[in-house]
Amino acid sequence: MLKKLLPVLSLSLVLVVPVCSAQSPDQSPLAKMIQATLPFSTSASPGRFATYSLSNRYDQFKPMLSGRTFCVLGADPLSLRWLSLRKELLVKHHAICYLANIQTLAEIDKIRQAAHPLNVNLVNADVFLNSLDIKQYPVIVHQGWVAQ
Repeated sequence: MLKKLLPVLSLSLVLVVPVCSAQSPDQSPLAKMIQATLPFSTSASPGRFATYSLSNRYDQFKPMLSGRTFCVLGADPLSLRWLSLRKELLVKHHAICYLANIQTLAEIDKIRQAAHPLNVNLVNADVFLNSLDIKQYPVIVHQGWVAQ
């Protein structure tokens, strides 16, 4: 039984253990792997916008979204403030967070700590942003709506 749980337990540890540590100058293998993908650059930038519907495009993107709520945010002050104001809503809808314009491992850790217990995927959000024609973040996409 324990052998079956080990992959799940190790995945859980990866999601909650900081990627880097100020106390340890040596990077873990995971941190080195993530560092090799940085920086994450996206076509979107921090900014404000009015809520809008994906309307007839929602059916087109529904398979990609898998009916899940997701958000996109960066390590910028606007994103971190938005996260603190919207965190309860994001947790309620089990949102998955994707990253935009990330430069360092420390920025990833900062977001992950601020977003806990939300799942922060270490994936560049540019595919979602471009596919849904989103120009600014932070953003939440929920049931066919794009909002802040």
